[in-house]
Amino acid sequence: MNNNISEERLTADDKIINILTPFGLGWAAFAWYVWQLPWFWTESLQGGGAAWWSLLAILLTSIALAPLGFVWLTFNWRGKEVTKQWKEETSWLLLSGVPFATIWAALWIYCLPHTWTLLPWGPWEYNWWKIFPYLFGLIWMGLMPLIGLIIEVSKKLKNPVFIGPGFWELTDFDDIKKFGEQALQKGNQGDDVRKLQELLNKHGASIGVDGSFGNQTQGAVRKFQTDNGLTVDGIVGNQTASALLKDDEIVDAANILKESLANISGKIVPEDSGSFASILDGLDVPEE
Repeated sequence: MNNNISEERLTADDKIINILTPFGLGWAAFAWYVWQLPWFWTESLQGGGAAWWSLLAILLTSIALAPLGFVWLTFNWRGKEVTKQWKEETSWLLLSGVPFATIWAALWIYCLPHTWTLLPWGPWEYNWWKIFPYLFGLIWMGLMPLIGLIIEVSKKLKNPVFIGPGFWELTDFDDIKKFGEQALQKGNQGDDVRKLQELLNKHGASIGVDGSFGNQTQGAVRKFQTDNGLTVDGIVGNQTASALLKDDEIVDAANILKESLANISGKIVPEDSGSFASILDGLDVPEE
């Protein structure tokens, strides 16, 4: 098992932390003051029909804290040569799975009991029987998915999947490690060129991935070199390869976070809603 991390990967992790930390703090402040998160939580604790506001309060809070949650995850895998698949699975479980499991728990333990008049408890001598639906149904129905997800996230954080000997042949990371050992230029063919084309596409190009370094690939290389202040010669040497690999970590992190945010909002907010503002559309939210 390999726990030694390359300088490029460590730098990329630090860059993610340095970029997302101030953004996450600003995003959380935006949610607090513009979305007025405290109002949603205050309304949801009023009981009765207002209890249903708790579901939206959990959703919005999860979206507000997602960037900071990703920063926390990056701190956990910083300095460890872990697989991309492990990162994606752990990120999805924490940033998407846990919020929806929390919404599920609130639905069964808080919202539906209000609808069924199981809440509030009221005088104990008249409502002692209400403990039985909780003990033998609602608590199990609501909490089991959340507890299961928390246990799974804890296991993944405690047992990261490292890239080590024997793993290289099984993952695309093998090509990334070899990438840059030799210069690539027009006329080359093979897996290195295929990996080059995949990386260029991840950085905004739109070229075919056929393993053949032709005019289209050369043009994409020149554009990448221009955009990143490199020598524009259409040849992928050490500097160009290092820039592609270094920025690739940032692109992957952004994609993971974007997918997690989409999972959080897309399953409750209709895809054609257009923006976060539509979440509040039609709700009696106080104006500032």
